Amino acid sequence: MRIKSITIGTRESSNWKVEEHVRLPEGKTLSPVFLPQARQLDEVLNRPSLDERLPSLLEPELSDTEFLKPNVLSELRKNVQHLLLSSSVKVQGREREILKKGADILKNDVLLDEELQAALAALLKG
Repeated sequence: MRIKSITIGTRESSNWKVEEHVRLPEGKTLSPVFLPQARQLDEVLNRPSLDERLPSLLEPELSDTEFLKPNVLSELRKNVQHLLLSSSVKVQGREREILKKGADILKNDVLLDEELQAALAALLKG
């Protein structure tokens, strides 16, 4: 048995349809219609894990650090306590109880602030 060489194949196609014949512009390359933006793609593909996101979610974002000063914080507690008390007069029922409880909590904090300020003043006097 003898094996013949494989030289059989198509050399050209002569039955082209107009739809099958695609012509490229001469001298120009086609620009792609869609190019993914790397930044947006990275946001989707490389999402941070919960361990990476949790610290940023738990830390408060305070743009105004003035509230962290002790004297400003003390004044803020007093003002909020007065606001809660004045608001509790205007409402009735369960809302009044909630506002009064909030005012009582802040009253305890205000008293602690005053005691702390008095103790610090006595310590500084010597």
